[in-house]
Amino acid sequence: MTNETRNTIVVDGEPYDIRTRTIDGPNGTYQTSSVRVYGFYYTCIPDSPNDCEAAVRNGLENPVDLN
Repeated sequence: MTNETRNTIVVDGEPYDIRTRTIDGPNGTYQTSSVRVYGFYYTCIPDSPNDCEAAVRNGLENPVDLN
């Protein structure tokens, strides 16, 4: 990983962190973004309208069950 930035998205009045990482891979540099919900990260595309909001809603409606 060569760089990491963080932004915030607000869904239903609650803030959620969006983490974007720039990674140097064997086939070149690429970026990956994810939003944090209940301590878990869900992949999203910040430039795609409502994609990160949909990822937040998915995390809220279908939380990860570790039991």
